[in-house]
Amino acid sequence: MEQRGFHGQEEQERFLQPRLRDLSDPLRLPDMEAAVRRVKEALQRNESILIYSDYDVDGMSSSALLYRFLIKLGARVRVFIPERMSEGYGLSLGGLERALEGGATDLVLALDCGTTSVGPVSSLREKGIDVVILDHHELPEDGLPPANVMVNPQKGTEDRYLATAGIVFKFCHAFLKLEQREDLFDLKQHLDFVALGTVADLVPLEHDNRILVRYGLEQMAATAHVGLRALMQTAGVRGAPSPSTVGYMLGPRLNASGRLAEALSGWKLLTTHDPVEADGIAKELDSLNRERQRLEAGVVEEALEMVENLPEEQRKRCLVLASRQWHQGVIGIVASRLQRKYHLPTIVISVDEQGRGKGSGRSLPGCSMMDALRANHGFLGKFGGHPMAAGLEIEEKQVDAFREAMNRWVEGEIAREVFAPSLEIDMQLPSGH
Repeated sequence: MEQRGFHGQEEQERFLQPRLRDLSDPLRLPDMEAAVRRVKEALQRNESILIYSDYDVDGMSSSALLYRFLIKLGARVRVFIPERMSEGYGLSLGGLERALEGGATDLVLALDCGTTSVGPVSSLREKGIDVVILDHHELPEDGLPPANVMVNPQKGTEDRYLATAGIVFKFCHAFLKLEQREDLFDLKQHLDFVALGTVADLVPLEHDNRILVRYGLEQMAATAHVGLRALMQTAGVRGAPSPSTVGYMLGPRLNASGRLAEALSGWKLLTTHDPVEADGIAKELDSLNRERQRLEAGVVEEALEMVENLPEEQRKRCLVLASRQWHQGVIGIVASRLQRKYHLPTIVISVDEQGRGKGSGRSLPGCSMMDALRANHGFLGKFGGHPMAAGLEIEEKQVDAFREAMNRWVEGEIAREVFAPSLEIDMQLPSGH
């Protein structure tokens, strides 16, 4: 423990045995109190609330938690999750058009998206619809969208490791704290959702994340949510869940709905109270996950061959691969696999029949994917994400030039030792021990 920087028995015990009471104050997140105040006003006025969330596990978990919370408080609320293929990532104009068809809307709560959505947020405000964003993605350099409130830890210096599931947990906690009515909703019973989104989104398991995941996994083992129970049973989870359980067994099955079918089905699984419906959705997701594995294997095989056929200077420091044959729903997973194999930042792009490409990038510590994309934004339509993972849009005719530019930028800006696989050693033990 001393080697890891934890000095003294009290500090070491706090790390090894974290407690819920050690969680940081939720109100220290930027603009959290303003977000609570706006949602409270919506409840008092009986306004119609739309939760618009991303289609990955973090988005589904976040929207499931917030939906259950607001329903418990008596809100008029509905949930919308965009279709990956037709409406794209995040808060998009196409997604909003379909979302608003569901009825009159006074307030949009954007979860796990919205930080870079200047156009869509402006469109909502022009329609007289207020917007509150709860997100953790990196801030754009060219200005924030005109939301009424944005809670994003990247605006401050604290809690920047949180996934959106953790931010939504903090929002609920802040609401109950300000109301001085923690009896209104049992947040502890929903820590399983928080652990699900936090682990699946691959954010660092440090500080509050460690606490939320530890107690969330305990809650998951005895979950009261029939959908999560059905998912664990279908996935073959035995015994106490672990981060690996979430990362390799539960997360991929939930993600399969957003990758290959209707993303809302994963959310329905997390919010249903009907065991029969839960069992049916869980089996459907299991089947979709097997199809995802089949598609992924085919794309990986083609991508590996493509890498070997690239000129050396176009694959020396960054991999950029594109094809019209690749399913958009698996390119992120393929990018992750190639990044691990070659230990290089990797971008995999699926191109449609009109020559429009949507790509997913994965990087490695010491090489920010977002910095690289900002430096080469002239080739792109739009982009967003984290230092280690990002999404982008690009025209097919720009891919070759973009590949060359990315390799030049990484070669010139990133230290060579970043690309050398390393093994961290805490200490050396003398022989005989």
